[in-house]
Amino acid sequence: MLLIANVAFDKIGEGASTAQRSDSLVQPTNQRFPKTAARPKPRTTSDRPEVLRAQLSHAIKAREPVDSIDAVQLRPGESKSVYFYVHLKNLQGQKIHIDWYYNNKPDSHLSLQVHNNNWRTQASKQLDYRRLGVWRVELTDEAENRLATRHFTVAQH
Repeated sequence: MLLIANVAFDKIGEGASTAQRSDSLVQPTNQRFPKTAARPKPRTTSDRPEVLRAQLSHAIKAREPVDSIDAVQLRPGESKSVYFYVHLKNLQGQKIHIDWYYNNKPDSHLSLQVHNNNWRTQASKQLDYRRLGVWRVELTDEAENRLATRHFTVAQH
């Protein structure tokens, strides 16, 4: 079984320079989301203020999650990706950690350096039918403070 944790990041804001940057996505955080973005569920009250969004999705398009999910349905022999998208503020220069848990046991760990005070990233997990059950993904800072947690289930279709 192959489990993959991928990450992609981009800087947003003035002075950001990446080949993938799209000016249509650079906007103050108090304005509307891009048309390609799914409307996120309200921010969980347990999220820390540095977390503008933490969202599970089936896919990422134009660097935005396409939906907000809490369950994945799989058929035998089928596999699907789940994406954990985060949008952070005021953490430049700090290290963050994304940890995936399967049935309350650690599954994978990813450490990332935050490169901007308005920063987005995503991590993905490839799931298959043999991994049915309860999942959670946690975002923590370098001091191991929990910034956000999202839960989801993988069930038989």
